[in-house]
Amino acid sequence: MINFTNFFSKIKLPFFSGLEIYFDFGTSETKIAVKDKGLILREPTYLAYNSKTSEYIFFGNEARSIIGKTPEFIKIIRPVVSGVISDFDAQVALTKKYLERSANLYFTNQLIKPLLTGIAVVPSVATEIEQKAVEESLSKAGISRFFLVEKSLATATGCRLNIFSHHPNLIADLGGGLIELSIIGSGELSLKKL
Repeated sequence: MINFTNFFSKIKLPFFSGLEIYFDFGTSETKIAVKDKGLILREPTYLAYNSKTSEYIFFGNEARSIIGKTPEFIKIIRPVVSGVISDFDAQVALTKKYLERSANLYFTNQLIKPLLTGIAVVPSVATEIEQKAVEESLSKAGISRFFLVEKSLATATGCRLNIFSHHPNLIADLGGGLIELSIIGSGELSLKKL
């Protein structure tokens, strides 16, 4: 049987071209970039949950700006703690909202919604279950295909370092909830979590 999704994804037509989206779900800040466009969204990883109506009502800057100013039934949630997802449902809602705000701008005028490919960075110390949570949150947010990359390798590549060089490079990733020191050389990674 023919897999039509794979068949159509190989055809490069202007109304059906795919979109590569890059995600960095940080403890304090979420960043989303689109291939050939660059960084398109940089917002705090916060959202507000209304327990009376069981819905998420504020996201990003709006949610962070009302910390300490809300009634008891509105809770401010940080879905990512120490670089990994701690509240799955909140992360899915946040990812959907941020995709709505950012990536939808690039295919609102297209006849057919393009296939979305997501590339997300995860901490090098993330367990298999924590990595699976990132994959599931991307899938539920509407991403067709997704790949995970260790954050230290993505940082080194973004700095245009040759990760396959025999000369090791020290990478320091100073995040809001996790600090990773990594030595990358010969295509391998050794790290220290702080």
